[in-house]
Amino acid sequence: RIVTLEAHLTDAHNHLAEAHQDNDALRRENTELREQLACAARLCDALDEARKDAPDAH
Repeated sequence: RIVTLEAHLTDAHNHLAEAHQDNDALRRENTELREQLACAARLCDALDEARKDAPDAH
């Protein structure tokens, strides 16, 4: 029974370690996506400014 408990604890520990790795990877991906989103927002702002400054085509 103790062996079974140790096996379950080892298994749980391994799953936790994997979950931490997955979490770290998701955090990195999230950071990259936030940076891309910020860049896209800056590009949109620049485009809006360019449209305001451009002479009216009509």
